[in-house]
Amino acid sequence: MSMAPISTCDFVTRLPQCPQNFLPMYKEFTEADLGLLGDYMVTESYDSNVDRSRYYLAYNIERYIGESGTSDPFLLLLHGLWYDPENTFSDEIYMSDFFFEAQSELRRAVEADLPYLKSMLAFAYAKVGEIKEARVQMSEAIALEQNGFLTVYHRGIEACIAKPSSEFCSPTTLIPAN
Repeated sequence: MSMAPISTCDFVTRLPQCPQNFLPMYKEFTEADLGLLGDYMVTESYDSNVDRSRYYLAYNIERYIGESGTSDPFLLLLHGLWYDPENTFSDEIYMSDFFFEAQSELRRAVEADLPYLKSMLAFAYAKVGEIKEARVQMSEAIALEQNGFLTVYHRGIEACIAKPSSEFCSPTTLIPAN
């Protein structure tokens, strides 16, 4: 239900992390990045985030690196929802930052992507219990969609809203064919 890409490569380690210092290896760091990383890795902020999702740690590193950073903050957090749902959906701070970055992504997105982004947001809001916002995002997605591809997905979101213990509230549930 999180709209993660389907793959037969589940054995692939998503976002490997250094066992000594917990640094997530989400990109090839430049020399300038490495200097900033050295400074950041001795801060309380780094220390307090190593127990969170590795995607959240990567997101915060990218924020610290600032202008020299090249990774998309929204995608880092979205990948956390896709590949580390047990450590992301239940983390209020993670989700708050995800929704913040999603708003920026919505402003940058091309019109054809908006129904899909809004539908993913509807699921994420439903998953964290923000039903009113889930319905707003889903309603906007329905209004924008031209081809009806998301109709079944929206039924799954409705099932999740109606019954939070439903299989449709699991991020790993595949969207049914009809």
